[in-house]
Amino acid sequence: IVLAALAAIWPYDNFVAEESAAELLQCNEATRALAADAAGFSCVQDLVNAVDLSNCSSENTRENLSRSQKRRWILDPIDGTRGFLRGAQFCCALALAIDGEPVLSVLGCPNLDLAKTQIPGALAIALKGHGAYVADESALSFSNHWRPLSARKKDIK
Repeated sequence: IVLAALAAIWPYDNFVAEESAAELLQCNEATRALAADAAGFSCVQDLVNAVDLSNCSSENTRENLSRSQKRRWILDPIDGTRGFLRGAQFCCALALAIDGEPVLSVLGCPNLDLAKTQIPGALAIALKGHGAYVADESALSFSNHWRPLSARKKDIK
């Protein structure tokens, strides 16, 4: 779904993801229709096309592989599957590479409570040449609440 939104904006970009619609297609018709509706698609085939946007077996990808190789979006929709299944920590990870060089990264961490406010959720962004920043759920609507994020061990609490 994320890739479909990106493809609508940047139709000539390339996409890589771990997801596939194979399991969805094995479900009964009612389950497939419910999944399409929950994801905001008017029909199951639109959802399948969106999920399989980066799947090498799909027609979309054969067309996609002939697109510009300069820009490539990489998506891991659930990084930390065990944490996700336990209701613990996981993230949704998205990155953009241009000419093979990572230039943008976004991590959405729905269960991370950085501010210890009992309101979980954090978003981290990194832009090449501009640093990395993080905001917790309670501050996301305020642009001045983004704070620099450091990878130095002494800065990690």
